[in-house]
Amino acid sequence: PLGGDWYINAAPIVEFGSGMNTQYGARLGTRLPIALGVVSIIPQVNIDFIAGGRNLMFGLGISI
Repeated sequence: PLGGDWYINAAPIVEFGSGMNTQYGARLGTRLPIALGVVSIIPQVNIDFIAGGRNLMFGLGISI
């Protein structure tokens, strides 16, 4: 039933803003496109490792 490929990614990240120090980290993530005819839904999950902490993010993309 899975119409796409499983993706795994890793990327460097930089966080900066007014009045705070620049911080560097890494993002690890995965997504799995699921084809439903002409439309694909793409659930995804990412973990940011920055400033000694972890941020977990969930997302849902739609492709036409």
